[in-house]
Amino acid sequence: MKWLNSRLHTNLIRQPASSSQALGCNTAWVYAPLRGSIAPAAPYARFVQRWGKPALELGCGHGEPLLELVAAGLDVTGLDSSADMLELCRNEAQRRGLRVQLVCQSMQAMDIGRRFRSIYLAGPTFQLIIDLADVATALHRIAAHLTPGGRALIPLFTPQPADPATVGVWREHVTADGDTLAVRTVAESYRLGERRVDSTLEYRRGPSEEPIELVERTWSLRWYDDGEFEALASTAGLVAERTVDQGELGRSVILSPASVA
Repeated sequence: MKWLNSRLHTNLIRQPASSSQALGCNTAWVYAPLRGSIAPAAPYARFVQRWGKPALELGCGHGEPLLELVAAGLDVTGLDSSADMLELCRNEAQRRGLRVQLVCQSMQAMDIGRRFRSIYLAGPTFQLIIDLADVATALHRIAAHLTPGGRALIPLFTPQPADPATVGVWREHVTADGDTLAVRTVAESYRLGERRVDSTLEYRRGPSEEPIELVERTWSLRWYDDGEFEALASTAGLVAERTVDQGELGRSVILSPASVA
């Protein structure tokens, strides 16, 4: 992203929520240093080792935990709808001396040309797909990319309302080259009945009194009860085989092709 050279002017860019909700050039830069949590590699490595290779990480973003699995010798391809996030991932892989196959596609339009024994997401990316027709399409594409004996692991995170005390409060990070990056929640609409939350975040580069750049972005996230998700999966020819409790990571559903369940 090209930052403004002058600290006398601030460029505020507003990005509304979209069906893909991909991180573009205006927000990819801030994701890694300001993310709320880091996905541990171990549970996903165990999943791939249990169900086999090749594996596919959906919503791989800048490469966590994808690159850890590749570094461990596992055959894992990464897919993300954001070219900017994949560029970050590619650069980090090169820095670490890793070779990794990356695909820039959305889950709804996924067409890689090969099948996988293990498909997984390492965060709530699947729940950024809000429209139920798009959800069904994504599940169909996952089913189409599974081998007959393969499995898919889909995290189903249930968010809690934002703490009012944190709304409007900046969370900052200073990079190695001295840049100040910050994020704050400026508004939230939490609709329990619809199982949907819309969160408006503001990303900042530079000090709060004289920011170089501001980006305002609205994220929407949908969650499911078990029955609703199982019904959606069944329309794609998938069976919710079992639910795995991943502690602080929430619960994940393991899906298998209906023909082998």
